[in-house]
Amino acid sequence: LARHGLTKPDLRLEQGRAVARFRASAAVARRLAREEALQWIEPAPQLTLRNNALTWVLQTNQPQQVRLWDRGLRGEGQVIGHIDGAISPTNCWFRDPANAPVGPTHRKLVYVSGTGADTHGTHTAGTIAGDSAPISGSTSGRGLAYLARLAHTDFPALSFAATASAHALAGARIHSNSWGDDTTTAYNSLCVALDTYAHDNEDELVIFSVSNTPFVTNPDNAKNVLAVGATDNGVNAGLPCVGAVGPTNDGRRRPEVLAPGCSVVSATPGPCTTLMLTGTSMSAAGISGAAALVRQYFTDGFHPSGRANPAHAFVPSGALLKAVLVQAGQDLASVAGYPSDREGWGRVNLDSVLHLVGDEAKLFVAERRHAQGLSTNEDTSWTVFVQSSATPFEVTLAFMDAPAALNASLAPVNDLDLELVSPSGALFRGNVFANGLSVPGGASDPLNNVEHFELANPQVGAWTVRVRANDVPVGPQGFALCATGDISEGSSSMPTRYCTSSLTTNFCTPVLHASGVARAGATSGFTLAVSGVEGQRQGVIFYGLTGRTAVRWKPQSSSWWCVRNPVQRTGSQSSGGTFGGCDGLLSVDWSQFAAASAGALGVPFAPGQLVQAQAWFRDPMAPGQSNLSDALEFTVQP
Repeated sequence: LARHGLTKPDLRLEQGRAVARFRASAAVARRLAREEALQWIEPAPQLTLRNNALTWVLQTNQPQQVRLWDRGLRGEGQVIGHIDGAISPTNCWFRDPANAPVGPTHRKLVYVSGTGADTHGTHTAGTIAGDSAPISGSTSGRGLAYLARLAHTDFPALSFAATASAHALAGARIHSNSWGDDTTTAYNSLCVALDTYAHDNEDELVIFSVSNTPFVTNPDNAKNVLAVGATDNGVNAGLPCVGAVGPTNDGRRRPEVLAPGCSVVSATPGPCTTLMLTGTSMSAAGISGAAALVRQYFTDGFHPSGRANPAHAFVPSGALLKAVLVQAGQDLASVAGYPSDREGWGRVNLDSVLHLVGDEAKLFVAERRHAQGLSTNEDTSWTVFVQSSATPFEVTLAFMDAPAALNASLAPVNDLDLELVSPSGALFRGNVFANGLSVPGGASDPLNNVEHFELANPQVGAWTVRVRANDVPVGPQGFALCATGDISEGSSSMPTRYCTSSLTTNFCTPVLHASGVARAGATSGFTLAVSGVEGQRQGVIFYGLTGRTAVRWKPQSSSWWCVRNPVQRTGSQSSGGTFGGCDGLLSVDWSQFAAASAGALGVPFAPGQLVQAQAWFRDPMAPGQSNLSDALEFTVQP
């Protein structure tokens, strides 16, 4: 331990084993793991009283791992509408240290209608966006989107549409609601109002807690809200806690997702104090904070590179936020059947969906507003290339349906269906599951406006992802779609991964990906990117045209040279990221390079040309002081 600079470890004997607890950087921990005298190494347990557990459960489900916060997703620029019990602007969780008035310049409250302070409302608001640090100096107990702001109206609001519209004027695009009517299960005027608002205001998402009674009531039975149930918290978040069990009267799935709702500690009206509460109200607040982080992911331009880029920023639809949150759901092993009327699509884990630099899995999204939506018997499709069967492949479709008639016994109006065709021609339909995974065949789902597909070990090759409008009496109907996996969109270039990636000095595994289509004569549109590169290293992506090879890079090296000479370099670049980390990225628009590089190898490219590509980067402690990624082979298209 001393050799690695660990001079004051906590040493003890535990059941006959010598155990050391120490604090070290990730780079030191990786080097230490190579020591033959060390039997195992693992993160030290972080034992808490659960006051901060919800934030890590919904981000990564790994104790104390708040990866989205670490990468800059903390709610900046987001406003959440909040209809609940009163919250006080003087409470430390929401107070402005400069005493700015409630409004656009206030650090936390852009709009407040109501007075006083209520335990329930303060607690849910704290879970969403509470942050006492500017007042108390403490970072404990922060809400999931702790740098977001709130537009609040005291419960009950006489008109949901009028209240939500007032919140939207103050910037809110997510609406958190932890209330309902447990006396009815009818599709009544409140359900019609909610479905109308969500359908007509396409950039907004309405979130509701399901009832705490045994059955789905109202308005969690509305179609276009995201209905949230509750799990236990912290290390017990794999267990269901409280909340209604579906389906709705007409057979639709409720709840749709879960989040921690038991033993949640959050803000109270007292002088900078906290309180533990239990209920689906707490879980819906957590999902509202999660929705703010998802929205920021798109508005800050994290998609598709995994790193904030203003050039890639766009405003997501409410349907896309809903699709991503459902896609983030993970099966609870403690609940029989998946999906089920107890857990819906599972407990949300944002890290499973939101691609960040260094992740193997990619995120593909597509959306259409109503004006460009589908009419009856129309369909639209994408080709998605699955590059590895080792990473699960998942797709979710969500759409905001037109409202049904008041007191309708069958609420669905429009019917869009998700279909996938595998490389071997098997047809999969959304929501057709057996043993927790999608199976081919089955019938289309005419009831739910969320459809999901999931395979643990997908077939490698070109998949067709299709949205089909089976029946759209009130249209056109917009929608949103997201897909995750080891995938690239526009697979007509047929990228095929081959060769073995290196294991770097800091135990990083660089992986080369392709996105877009390599077309002859194109000036852009086909990107090669290597994730998992060591941070702050110089590197270069190169290609060849004469086939594959496999030559060990240097003696004792874990790298292989996989592109037959001659090769063409595309230009040196820095991987960025964190020194000693695995969050570096090398990227090049290959089509743009070819268009601007007359005389480069193969230029101009002809359709049908087979190209092999790989990346090299500095690694001073490795044999040869450098390492290589795996390789891709792709075909230039017309």
